[in-house]
This record gives sequence, structure tokens and C-alpha cells, in this order.
Amino acid sequence: MFNELLKERLLDAHLEFFGKDKKKFLIHRILYAVVVTMLYTMIIMVIKKPILLIGLPAGFYVGWKFAYIKLLATKKKY
Repeated sequence: MFNELLKERLLDAHLEFFGKDKKKFLIHRILYAVVVTMLYTMIIMVIKKPILLIGLPAGFYVGWKFAYIKLLATKKKY
């Protein structure tokens, strides 16, 4: 499962199986990524350690993958 999470080779098959639109899925991915990045940035600003802003790309990546993780979790329910 971890390999599938990283490579997303079956993304189109999963979207087709659940009847989800690829464009809407992309919009959800972008929204999740932006929200996670903003939360990460706010936490960093509250703890006043600006050097940790180096981790912003990792925060964006986690948010980007979150939509796919939700999709895979939905698959496990079926």
C-alpha cells in the first residue's frame, strides 16, 4: 500500500471506480495542500522558529497526498 501511495499508478482506476471527476479531485488536492501548508506556517510562526519553514514543501506534499489517502481509505470500506 505504501508503494501505491507514493506512485499513484492506480489513481485513474480508483477515480473511475468511485465515479469521481478528476478535475474535482485535483481541486480537492490543491485545497488540502494549501490548508496544510497554511496550518504548518501558522504553527511555525506561533512557536517563533522560522528555520522550520524549510519544511514547507513537506507540508505541501502531505496535504497533496491527503486526498489520495482519503480515496484509498474509502476503497477499504468497500
